[in-house]
Amino acid sequence: MSHSTPCPNSDGAEITDVLRKTRSTLRRAEFALDTLQQTPDRERQVAEMANVVVAGRAVTNVLQLLRTKAQGFDDWYEPWQQQMRQDPLLRYLYRLRSEILKEGEEGATTRQVISFDPVRDLPPAPPGTTFFYTEDENGGWGWNMQLEDGSIQRIYVSIPEDRVRSFLAFTDPPGEHLEAPLHDASLQHVCELYVQYLQRLVDAAERRFAPTD
Repeated sequence: MSHSTPCPNSDGAEITDVLRKTRSTLRRAEFALDTLQQTPDRERQVAEMANVVVAGRAVTNVLQLLRTKAQGFDDWYEPWQQQMRQDPLLRYLYRLRSEILKEGEEGATTRQVISFDPVRDLPPAPPGTTFFYTEDENGGWGWNMQLEDGSIQRIYVSIPEDRVRSFLAFTDPPGEHLEAPLHDASLQHVCELYVQYLQRLVDAAERRFAPTD
């Protein structure tokens, strides 16, 4: 295991202090994620998501204090920095942090997942229907029925409550993270991915730069 040699004007205690502060900042993001994943209150979920995003950005800010203290930091950090700049999700969260702090943006929207089979779970289609539509401009579900004059009438149906899952998701999120599709844009899942990335970054920094006794 290799370790960094301190810059001429720094000592191991300064590097250790920066790494300690970086880990402490990461813990704030981890605590916010824990609360986000456990609370059913949606207003609290938005608040804790913001805490994850803001604390997460602070992790990299604090870590970069090593630039003037640990020899070789820039060469080591450059690949991480490039990845964060290029990754759609990490770039999205970087911009969101500024929007939260400077513009008061919430960054969250309500989404619904409907899990039902129209053929199995609904009564037979009315005569003359052409297709079943999902979530039109009014947020409704139902059938399109063609009338004798050729016009289309919409027949709305009620979706059983136990087949609807409503949750908070990020507004207009990217579709990819670390070259893998992002299928779940919920606050909980995206924040978990972000914290996991930061954990890998901080772990790697400690392995590389923590002074030996």
